[in-house]
Amino acid sequence: MHDQLTLQTVPGSPAPAAPTGLGSPVVMQWTGREIRALRMTNERFVERLGVGARAVSKWNTHPGHVVPPELQRAMDTVLESAPAPAWERFALILTALMAGEVA
Repeated sequence: MHDQLTLQTVPGSPAPAAPTGLGSPVVMQWTGREIRALRMTNERFVERLGVGARAVSKWNTHPGHVVPPELQRAMDTVLESAPAPAWERFALILTALMAGEVA
């Protein structure tokens, strides 16, 4: 289980309307929890990352599962390309997931 939030920001990057207000989010290690916080459908993940639907389903059902290293970079790209409001939503959902407030 995670004992700290894995979401950080990069100083000097464009400031989104995120709770920290420091810049675009950076995920230190992608797990099913962060995948779930993106709120993309399994089909969208398959299309965007070129992975199998079973892999995406596994990430969603096992929040602590660490995404393979080659997909970590792809997930960084997905998050970086998202608009600032999506960064804010991502941070809020991830915080709620980490606190057990969202099932």
